[in-house]
Amino acid sequence: MRQILSITFFILIMAAATNELAETKMPLPDRSAISDIEFRIKGLQSEIQMRFTKDEKILALGERLSKVNPKLGISEIYTICSLVEKYSGLQGIDPYLVMAIIIVESSGRSFAVSPKGAIGLMQVMPHMAEELGLNADIFDIDTNIRLGTFILADNISRWGYQEGIQRYFWGTGAPDDRYISKVLKVMEGFKG
Repeated sequence: MRQILSITFFILIMAAATNELAETKMPLPDRSAISDIEFRIKGLQSEIQMRFTKDEKILALGERLSKVNPKLGISEIYTICSLVEKYSGLQGIDPYLVMAIIIVESSGRSFAVSPKGAIGLMQVMPHMAEELGLNADIFDIDTNIRLGTFILADNISRWGYQEGIQRYFWGTGAPDDRYISKVLKVMEGFKG
């Protein structure tokens, strides 16, 4: 939210400065300087649009997470959503899918532990971290989301979208449609 306000404030300052320059009788810069300025402005506009779109998605993720787990603080929600955006992007998977799995698996509780020993937001099994050669704190939000998105992306690349999602929960066990139905229902909530 702070970034959106900063971007909006920046745009307002730029608009005011542009109007101020237009009202003064200053000599115009030469043509090459104008094209350089236009190039820089277009670059800034592109960066602003990219950041705004990213923040908009983070806000949508955060809004849903806060409804599921109202005990989460704003900074924790922003951290979770930013890391979901980051690691889902690195793994090439939908951030809404990752957030849906977090909601289904742990309701956004970073210290959740399942009866079978799965840990954290994405309910990562400790043996998975060991198999990947990681000696890390799986309760750590960053580590948990990084590991969970890696495992999810690997499952999807091996078995396809639906079976990959099912295997995230079932592992090598016999999957049924209950888990994926829950995940897809949560994902639908992001669309409307």
